[in-house]
Amino acid sequence: MKTMRAMSVKQPWATWIATGQKTVEMRSWKTDYRGPILICASSQRDMDFEKLDQEQFPLGCAVCVVNLTDVSPMTAAMADAAMPFEDNSGLKDEDFCGYGWTLAEPKVAVPPFPVKGKLHFYDVEIPEGTEFIPSEDYFIFDDDDK
Repeated sequence: MKTMRAMSVKQPWATWIATGQKTVEMRSWKTDYRGPILICASSQRDMDFEKLDQEQFPLGCAVCVVNLTDVSPMTAAMADAAMPFEDNSGLKDEDFCGYGWTLAEPKVAVPPFPVKGKLHFYDVEIPEGTEFIPSEDYFIFDDDDK
């Protein structure tokens, strides 16, 4: 069985990473690691989003694999990529602390499989039969959605 480096992200952020709509993840810590990361939806959703459809935004499972391409201090210029669907127009660099992790090439885990999340990086065994399908081949978007 293959093992992959993973990290937990709360919903809806994990699904938005899988769709390619969120391309920067904000973290308080940096890493020298670059390469594939399995994005796992936490068992708890972001409390700012109380009423999420559990089918569309599953909890406690692997959602996708992305390629971590860069880690740099978080800036206002990265806000739209980190917080899609929010009004970020008034933000300044000094509003941020921590790091922006640039994520690319999302591939959706099919089928999603249960994962018990942890803090920081952790290793996850990928079940036999799991496929990773490029986001653009998996999701159907209206032109306004992406």
